[in-house]
Amino acid sequence: METPEFKEAAELARKWYQAGYINSDAATSNVFPKDQAKAGKAFLWTDGMKPGKDKEEEGYVGYPLTQIEMTQPTITTGDASGAMLAISRSSEQPEKAMQVINLLHSDKEINNLLNFGIEGTHYVKKDGQDNIITLPEGVDANSRTYNPGAQWQLGNQFLNYLWDNEDPQKWEKFKEFNAKGVKSPALGFTFNSQSVKNEIAAVNNVNKQFKPGMTSGAVDPNEMIPKYLEKLKAAGIDKIIAAKQEQLDAFLSKK
Repeated sequence: METPEFKEAAELARKWYQAGYINSDAATSNVFPKDQAKAGKAFLWTDGMKPGKDKEEEGYVGYPLTQIEMTQPTITTGDASGAMLAISRSSEQPEKAMQVINLLHSDKEINNLLNFGIEGTHYVKKDGQDNIITLPEGVDANSRTYNPGAQWQLGNQFLNYLWDNEDPQKWEKFKEFNAKGVKSPALGFTFNSQSVKNEIAAVNNVNKQFKPGMTSGAVDPNEMIPKYLEKLKAAGIDKIIAAKQEQLDAFLSKK
C-alpha cells in the first residue's frame, strides 16, 4: 500500500466510482460479479484468466463475452497448491478415494459425466462430433438443470468435452499458455506464520476496514491511504514482513 502503483490504481478506481462505472455498493456487496453480469447489471469484471475463459463464462451469464488479457501468465505456490485434490486425513477408505481421483484423470467417460452430466439429458453431442457438445433443444443457460461449472477443478481438463461456442483448439492453446508461464522466484515457498499469528489477525481486521472502500473507489485514496498505512503499522505489519522475509531468504539460499 506504500507503492506508487497502489496509489495509482486506487485513484483510478476512485475516478471510475465517481463516474458511475463501479456500482455504489461495491465496498459492501457480497454479490459475485458473474451473478451481477447474469442479471444484466455489469459490463466488465476482473478474474483469473486462461485461454477460453470468456466462452466458459458465457454458459453461465447467457450472452457473448470477450476476454482481455492484461498480465503475463505466472506460476506461484498458490497456483500449484490450488490445483491439487487432497484426500482427507479422516477418510475411512483413502485407497478408494485415490482410485476415484485416478479415474477423474484417466477415464474420459467418468470425467465428463461428473463435469457435464448425462448425455441426452444435460447435453447432446453435435452431429458428427465426438468431443463437441451443446445444450438439448429447448434448454438455455437459465433453464439447464446440471451445471456445476467445476470442469477446471476436477480431473484432467484435457479429457473434457468442449461446448459448441468454444475454440476447437482450446486445449492446444492451453498447453502453450502453461508453457509460457513465468515462475515466481518463491515457487514452492510456504510461510510459517505461527510466530506472528496475532499480528496477522490484527492486520486482517485493518484490511477488512479499509481495503474494500479503497479498491472499489468508494473513498478518497489521498485521504485514506495514510490512515490505512498508519493502522497497518500499528497492527504489526512490519513484524510480519520481517518474519516472512527471513523465511524466504532461508528458502532461497537452499535452492
